[in-house]
Amino acid sequence: MWIRMIVLSMTGLMTVVFSPDAVAQQADEGGGRRGGRGGARSEQPEGPTVRCFGVTQSDPTKIADYIGQLYGRGRVVDMPATGKILFMGTEHEIAQVETLLKEIDVPEMETDSEPALTILPIHHRRAHDVLSNVHPIMSGLPDNALRITADDARSSIIVLSRSTKALEAVRQMIAGLDTPTTRVAMEFAFFRADLNASGDKPVIPEDLQEVANELGRFGQVSLLGRLFADGTEGARFKVEGQIHDHVTARINGRVEYAAQGGPTRISLEAKALMEVVRTAETEGGGVFAKTRSNGTFAIETQLQVMPDQFVVVGGSPAGVAEGQSIMLAVRVRP
Repeated sequence: MWIRMIVLSMTGLMTVVFSPDAVAQQADEGGGRRGGRGGARSEQPEGPTVRCFGVTQSDPTKIADYIGQLYGRGRVVDMPATGKILFMGTEHEIAQVETLLKEIDVPEMETDSEPALTILPIHHRRAHDVLSNVHPIMSGLPDNALRITADDARSSIIVLSRSTKALEAVRQMIAGLDTPTTRVAMEFAFFRADLNASGDKPVIPEDLQEVANELGRFGQVSLLGRLFADGTEGARFKVEGQIHDHVTARINGRVEYAAQGGPTRISLEAKALMEVVRTAETEGGGVFAKTRSNGTFAIETQLQVMPDQFVVVGGSPAGVAEGQSIMLAVRVRP
């Protein structure tokens, strides 16, 4: 009956919303609805919607077949003569199909290989998080050899592939990324670089020597201090403290993604306040006047860090003295 109603709609509206009466009639023909308590009549849910999609670059019949594999073959009708397909589902499902079409409605390749649709289940993580780390392997593939999209609602990644080798590479990478939630230890090191520094060179801890050398082009580098925080994937964290005599730092962030032995993606907002108090003897002697100078550092960013690797995420003039800068480096230890 659904297919008949879809076909009839082709001559009328591009989108048809079924009325509650029609939905109730369909339920009666199938033996009545399930659910409800004590025979009480629940509110009728909104009926399914039929949406017409244009298929501009591929074969509508093939596209309908792919969508049918995901949502049921009885819910999609192809119209090759007009280059369109009709799909019946909820508004959420229609939005998913619209997103999926952007990935799979692509020009046909000049090859004898037919594309295959593969659904790879994701067990531990959000599908979109896993997908964001799969994309880099696609850069070296021929155009249209692989199309991939994430379906968080079904916790799966959908792959349309003409290359068995590419599909296997994606499958192996997903297996490596789809691991249980990881806990990570994070370190935030604040440095000061001074173009006008003189005197003895500050002592830098051995594990920070490499990053200090990298920052040396901004002046003589000294370590202001470190902050440490533990974080769990998907959770927020906050750490603050006085890292130097006159420097207070605060970091708020979230561990977006963390793979055991792989990359960790962090969103963070970091701030440091440097306050310097200077005294000077006034005319007449014996009386000292105090002046305060404040410098600030602030950054909001998202970064990806490999295990035990420092990444410099930002720097800015300290604002206390000309030629001084504050810089931040981040390291993750899973």
